[in-house]
Amino acid sequence: MTTDEGAFRAPRHMVRCPICLDEFVWDEVHQLYERTEDPTEPYRPLEIPATASAIKRHDRELDAWKRCPDTDSELKREDGTRIPHYLPVAYGKYGRPLVVGFVGFRGSGKSHLLASMVGEIENGRLGMLGLQVDPVDGNVHKKYLEKIVRPLFNSGEALQSDIAAFSPGGAEFKDAFLISNLDSRVTRAVTFFDISGELLSERRPETQFMLAADALIFVVDPDVAIGDANAEAARWNRPLQRDDAFAMVLHRFRDQESAREKPVAIAITKCDRWRFEQPVSSWLRRD
Repeated sequence: MTTDEGAFRAPRHMVRCPICLDEFVWDEVHQLYERTEDPTEPYRPLEIPATASAIKRHDRELDAWKRCPDTDSELKREDGTRIPHYLPVAYGKYGRPLVVGFVGFRGSGKSHLLASMVGEIENGRLGMLGLQVDPVDGNVHKKYLEKIVRPLFNSGEALQSDIAAFSPGGAEFKDAFLISNLDSRVTRAVTFFDISGELLSERRPETQFMLAADALIFVVDPDVAIGDANAEAARWNRPLQRDDAFAMVLHRFRDQESAREKPVAIAITKCDRWRFEQPVSSWLRRD
């Protein structure tokens, strides 16, 4: 691409916001924000002195965030005011990011699954594949480890439902990593988003986030999908149940052009209750 004068001009780097689905030019959003501990003002403009050196400026911008322009303004509070949402600076810095969405009703175990995955990444498991991992936001990652991952793995503390509290914007940024292939020298941001199962069971603006996911992990509670493993009668004469979140997401993807190309995994949790039943028993005996 060239200008009228014939000079080279870099193509505009478009990014799709995974929360509101708006597309915007990433580099045209110049104002940066920093996260705070103040619940009334979780993000505030990042002020860097004009006299700051390049090294200091880079360090301050490392964990900064950008506010999505949200031109449609569909995400609103009950009083009608807009719900601003933000993305880490590194989210769109290295090309198109990979957005992974977790689907499951409350109690299905998706928060535990995500914590387990982050714990394995933290333990360097991806290094076996020749991948180098760095958190997108060091502070967000540190808090996620301290509040969720370490209590679960070090102390065996089950996650409480209020840990994944309702987010006004629906989709909730949990953690993200910059994953680099050391051979090809390609770096991409991989982000994990979670959303309240109660919201997923309804068609509303907050749930459109799933349409922006590049990959989906459906987390299924076998007690809902199959029945009670310990009740013989329930196997043949159980009440009709279904995971409404699972069903609604499939409905939203109907007739979407790229739906069949999305990688999907189904994780069945609480399989210890089904360890003597087929096919779970054969799965657990594998190396």
